[in-house]
Amino acid sequence: MHSRARAAHIFISPAKYKEQKTPVNHSETRQEAELETQTVNMNSDRDSPVPCVQNRSGSPTVPPTPLLWFEFLLKPGLLEDHLRTENPEPSATLLLEQFVDQSIKEANNEESPSQMRKIRSLKVLALKVAAHLNWDFSYLQHNLPLYMVHKVLKDFVEWVSPPELNIQPTTDVCSLDDSVLVALTIYNRWSVRTFVERAVPSKLIKTPVGAIPGAFNVAGVNDMVMKTVKDTLPDSLNFLERCLPLSRDVHFPTIDTFVDADAATPDPKTPVTNDLGPTPKGSSKVRKEEFLWQLNFDLGCYYFHQQQYGKAAEMFQRVQDLLPMVGSSFYCTPDVPKLQGYLAACSALIGRTVGKIDTEGEQRTLLSQVEETCASQNYKGVVPILLEDNAQQELSVWYRECLGDKLALSAVADAQTKLQVSLCNLVRWAAEGRPSIHQLQAALMGGSTSTFQFFAQCIEKILSTEKEDQKRNIKSLLRMLCSQPDLGRQLMECCPNELFSAPDMEAMRASQRTDDHQMTRMDTALASQTDNLPLQMGQLELQLLLTENPVELEAVLKSLHRIAPNRRFLSVCSKWQVDRTYGFIIEGMGNRLMQDYLFILLVKAHHCIEKKNYDAARDHLEAACKATRETSFRLYTGLRNELLYVQLLRLAEQKGAMHAGSDLTQKVQVCLLGNRSDRDIPTREPVLEQCILFLLNSQCWLCFFNGELPMPFWRIGSLVAFCMRDDPADSNKCRTVAKELWNAVTLIFSTTNQTKRSATGAAANTVNRETNLAIMTRVEFVNFVRALYDPKCLSLLLSCLVKLYNILKDDMPNSITHEYPALWPNTITNKSSIDVTAVTATTMEVIGHTLAVDPKNPSWLCTQADACYAKKQYGAALKFYLQAAMVSSNFFESPVPKGVWSEQVYRRCIKSCSQLQCHTQAAILCQFLQPVDYVTAFQALQEKRCYDGSDALYDCFWDLAILEFLIHTHHKRSEVDKKQAAMQVLSQPELNTCNSENLLATAARKRQQKFLQAMAKQYL
Repeated sequence: MHSRARAAHIFISPAKYKEQKTPVNHSETRQEAELETQTVNMNSDRDSPVPCVQNRSGSPTVPPTPLLWFEFLLKPGLLEDHLRTENPEPSATLLLEQFVDQSIKEANNEESPSQMRKIRSLKVLALKVAAHLNWDFSYLQHNLPLYMVHKVLKDFVEWVSPPELNIQPTTDVCSLDDSVLVALTIYNRWSVRTFVERAVPSKLIKTPVGAIPGAFNVAGVNDMVMKTVKDTLPDSLNFLERCLPLSRDVHFPTIDTFVDADAATPDPKTPVTNDLGPTPKGSSKVRKEEFLWQLNFDLGCYYFHQQQYGKAAEMFQRVQDLLPMVGSSFYCTPDVPKLQGYLAACSALIGRTVGKIDTEGEQRTLLSQVEETCASQNYKGVVPILLEDNAQQELSVWYRECLGDKLALSAVADAQTKLQVSLCNLVRWAAEGRPSIHQLQAALMGGSTSTFQFFAQCIEKILSTEKEDQKRNIKSLLRMLCSQPDLGRQLMECCPNELFSAPDMEAMRASQRTDDHQMTRMDTALASQTDNLPLQMGQLELQLLLTENPVELEAVLKSLHRIAPNRRFLSVCSKWQVDRTYGFIIEGMGNRLMQDYLFILLVKAHHCIEKKNYDAARDHLEAACKATRETSFRLYTGLRNELLYVQLLRLAEQKGAMHAGSDLTQKVQVCLLGNRSDRDIPTREPVLEQCILFLLNSQCWLCFFNGELPMPFWRIGSLVAFCMRDDPADSNKCRTVAKELWNAVTLIFSTTNQTKRSATGAAANTVNRETNLAIMTRVEFVNFVRALYDPKCLSLLLSCLVKLYNILKDDMPNSITHEYPALWPNTITNKSSIDVTAVTATTMEVIGHTLAVDPKNPSWLCTQADACYAKKQYGAALKFYLQAAMVSSNFFESPVPKGVWSEQVYRRCIKSCSQLQCHTQAAILCQFLQPVDYVTAFQALQEKRCYDGSDALYDCFWDLAILEFLIHTHHKRSEVDKKQAAMQVLSQPELNTCNSENLLATAARKRQQKFLQAMAKQYL
């Protein structure tokens, strides 16, 4: 930033607004003509006070007709008097809107001296109104269009900034004049907050186009403003962070600060001031604590929304420290609940407590207590807080559900804490009318005395809410639980006496004494309700559908077979089915109860697998294995394979095959070998496929040399394993095996022509279909690749697909790079028989899958970048190129390896920048080439339309020839400011040609790093 304009970054000029102009409003034209006449022929009436109308009592009243905007131009001091009145009409907001709108319109006309004076006066009036509104850009943003707020703040910066203002990266911004510091801070705070709010559109209140004077294309102008905000956001953040060491109070401009030197009649009441900044008389003092509190809070909000939680926590910590020293003022109004929310969120996200979440003298919220406990005490103190919440019910149901799920998966929390949290939540759900009876039974079944005592505490906390509906719900829950013999007596002992009357308690105790201890739990519950056998059957069958506990499932089946010993209960649900092989063995068993039990266990296990509830699936399968261990060895072996399948699915979801251990690998090999034996049950194909994928993901290549399975996954997997054994990096050694894989993949995408005939037998049309000679279908191939997450296997298959894609496209300038280019053939015999569309879609899907597996793989990132470049998605291409360079150079701390960014990549980045009209960036990238591409650089610098900050990037040039050409170009265009900026760069000592080679190389390296880091911040 080298000038007054650069101090506030890039602004939209009036010419930009002019492009959005629409037909003239004739009523406003008449007002302007009247203004010109009254300006020339100003009579004495305008020197008198504002006319008032007197009522019958003789007291003055408000004028019946609102003032027009041009009247404030004619009489100095009228605006101040108008704004001091109570409920002025027109309001301050409306006046500000009219002043800004008129100044934009006047800027579109011929720039005569009188016109310039009028624009200047309108700007002064707008700044006066903004000062009257205390520079509250949040209020302005909700009442004015975005472009108007931007123009007011831009005018504020330009008005107070002296011509000689020159802010360098080494400038101490805290030493700036108060007026300049305030203007730049407010503008940059507005930029940061606008960027954050636009990221959450629901926060914005958009002004309808029809309500805006002039009714030009507001959306287009607002888009230009947002582009300016995004482009200058790094500079805004840098400036605000440089303001953090401020150690003095600051004086803010007020309405008396701004005086128009060209006013028609000076107002003696208005203090004389320099038009470049305020005097101490025209200012309002803001203490440094308030200034820094608001600054840190805005920065913390930005970093939090950018998911930089560490930096956000640091900013909010400072805000918390400043809070006791801050009061409410026009500039700073602390929002303590919002700050507490941010502190709690940061504590949970970074895993440590940030600040004291509560302010002194105020009680902490339950949410803040839970987050602090989870972050610092490993859930040790969360149970008392949840018990208290059962009484206060402050935490949302959704939050408590998430907390319960997180705690259940935690390896830190002990079993007792997990059980107590589960009981707290289950009692809360029951109080709200959605009880989970089976989960409560499972939690209380076999529990100790302390478990039931804790359950009683949960009940008592709910009773303290004084909500009658919740008390009724808890009463119904306890009646249902107390009716069960294995829980009833312990619940009766801990049940709160005030919940039931004495007769109710005695009736429940009598019912417990008469229960038959030989009946199962379900029989007792049903017998206590009704003696109607059909109704009992229906309730038991419903329970059979709903239960997820193998023990309870067995009890329900025993009850059903006791009532109807000759019936089978496999058809309770028409969708219940098992594998045919398992079904034959189960049907061969003589025990009807065992048949039903095993059948339903298998059905429920497969259903849990579909829901990815692997723990429940494992419980069902283990119960089935226990029941068949002594009765059917073949079925037992098949069930052990199903247990292995569940374990492999869980590993695949966690991508943990590389660390699974040798025991699991041995089980997988036994499963695959057992499929070749006639003794064992043929293993289901999904189980075998998961075993094959496990071997590939765990890099067990040698396992594929022990026989063959007639399966598509085995065939393609063995070809991949053979290539991996021979090392794909050694093309001479691996080329023969790779040719087989190449032929297999090519055949998958080959097509055959089939002729459709009409009813008369004549040829109607030709249809392309997949060939039957391929080892697997395209869908199977895509599923196979998407199930892989070993980087070596994925790199091999991705390279094969990309090579096939490049040959079919035959477009060398837009070819996609890959890891093993020398491994595959360079030609295809019959290209016309291959479905190019299918190859393209599959290649792009596999590229996306590889980056989902490892988003930091430089080779895959470059492949994705090339794919975007081939599709002319230049912004996305730059993003992935920069990601690849960033992860391979530690955020450009070291040079980008040539294997990641070759000369071809640099040229593609240059072309991408040019296509995005970022010509300065393209010229800088030309310096990276050896030799430097001066022709491209000079062409880029001659472009007049540029969207990359232009002279803000001049510090990144190190080639003197390019800098000299840049100075010459600006001289021809009479662009003095930009020419001066380029000359300052050229005069830097480290670029002197007399320096040693090491000094010049160091200077170039420093500028390369600065430029690439700036590019990464822009595009990533």
